[in-house]
Amino acid sequence: MVWNYRGYGRSHTKNCLTNSPRPDNIREDAECVLKYIRQTLGVRGKLGVYGRSMGGIATSHLAQYVDMCIIDRSFASLDQVVARKFFGLSGVALYSLATLGWDSRNDTNFAENGLLDSSDRLRLIKDKGFAVKD
Repeated sequence: MVWNYRGYGRSHTKNCLTNSPRPDNIREDAECVLKYIRQTLGVRGKLGVYGRSMGGIATSHLAQYVDMCIIDRSFASLDQVVARKFFGLSGVALYSLATLGWDSRNDTNFAENGLLDSSDRLRLIKDKGFAVKD
């Protein structure tokens, strides 16, 4: 399934805070898509997620709920990108202020969430409501 995160494609809306491509919105939308795939479409079996560029946020977040992840041309951390491209710590401070503290650390999110054993993964899938309904 292919989907557009908030603010892109056909998902444009007028409310810029709740309907913009912020990392927390991207993660929330990814969870909704996964729930739709499992519960509404009834997809069973192993599931993989592919995320490119900003899609790496959704993919690294969903790593704890799926069997395979491919993160293509994304970034480890937006903070690191800002620090390298926009004058170091002053750029990071302005970025944090302007984005209200977006959490976009794909590297740590994937490392913490993507390396669970199968019993922990199954428990999380059931707790989040991502299990296929019988």
